[in-house]
Amino acid sequence: MHTSISSARLPRSYVKWISTLANLDDRLLRALRFIRDGGWSYITGSPSHSHLLATLSRDLGHPASWGDPAVIPPYGGAGADAVWKAIGVKSRPGRGGLPCEIVHGGIGSRIGLADNCTANAGIRGVQAFLEATAIYLPVSRFLFSDS
Repeated sequence: MHTSISSARLPRSYVKWISTLANLDDRLLRALRFIRDGGWSYITGSPSHSHLLATLSRDLGHPASWGDPAVIPPYGGAGADAVWKAIGVKSRPGRGGLPCEIVHGGIGSRIGLADNCTANAGIRGVQAFLEATAIYLPVSRFLFSDS
């Protein structure tokens, strides 16, 4: 039985707020849902949804092929390396799946770290901390004031 919390059960305003803080492109989230539900696959492709990540890739300044499930290698190894070389992806040697630059959504691209997963996690962590602090500080001053 699937036990994850559905966003349909949460208030729409809360889902929007969390989505804004997460700073994830809606196309990536929809593709992840399609993968979960079997409607998007690296192995069988996805004719009806292939545009989702292809347009995201193009919007991020990369070729559309980087987000096309018919092109992306599903598995790693020499076959994946040949595909990556043909389409110009340098961040996934020996691995299949979506290029890191697409998953990260441009985070770290200004400082040359768009393909670095560790840097992406660190940058997102710092951003989340700063946003949480910006929300918490005014509330804490109100809650803990002596007057």
